[in-house]
Amino acid sequence: MKFIAIYFGLLIFLFSCTDNGDNRIKYHKNGKIAEMTIFLNTNNGEKILYSFYENGQLKEVKNLKDNDTLSGERLWFYPSGILSKNIQFKEGLANGNAYFFYDTSGALKSFRYYRNDKEVLFGSDFWGDSVDVMKSSLHFNDSGHIYYKKNFNRNGELVDEEGKRNN
Repeated sequence: MKFIAIYFGLLIFLFSCTDNGDNRIKYHKNGKIAEMTIFLNTNNGEKILYSFYENGQLKEVKNLKDNDTLSGERLWFYPSGILSKNIQFKEGLANGNAYFFYDTSGALKSFRYYRNDKEVLFGSDFWGDSVDVMKSSLHFNDSGHIYYKKNFNRNGELVDEEGKRNN
């Protein structure tokens, strides 16, 4: 919910401060906003694209460079308004931290780290009904394949291990 408040605040600020004629708004058939594009700097074409569900809830926020390449943070939301995913992009590819959330509680579902659109290094999955209790710990090689995994029960106790620790 905090992300929604921040982005709506940013949206209102940017929309009210940027009146260059290049901002665009598209509407759903029901009259609610479908998409809003805010140009941050018309000299280099950087913009933020906001997409909305037909019910008016925020669907997605993405930062785009002048050639419509994804850059920076990209957020997805469930129709209920709960944050679904938060992934960092660079030059159109997932690069950096990625967070995935449960649709009912908004609790952290999983964490991944991306390099050039591949899951690398370390990741973790969490139990949905237990705050901060890890379900599994994943270790990825540079090709994006899991080479070592630890599984935990709902109490956080180690259940088993798969693969080899050193790859």
